[in-house]
Amino acid sequence: MADATDRPTLPTHGAGTLPSVTVDNYNLEIEDADGFIGDKARRDAFRDALDDWRKEHKQAAGEDPLGDIKTEDLTKMIV
Repeated sequence: MADATDRPTLPTHGAGTLPSVTVDNYNLEIEDADGFIGDKARRDAFRDALDDWRKEHKQAAGEDPLGDIKTEDLTKMIV
């Protein structure tokens, strides 16, 4: 039977060095002219999902629950 020290170690959660990757930063903030890239990616993914939901709802119910406002023109609203 192999000794415990002979067994390969598994990477731990949050390890800085993995078998094929070295993590330099966990919170890299990359910006372009419109702001942080990560924020834009999440916003675009959300808007795509919202557009899909609006189209499905309009087909099923006959109307868009958010009216004639384009998804990209929607802002954070408190109702």
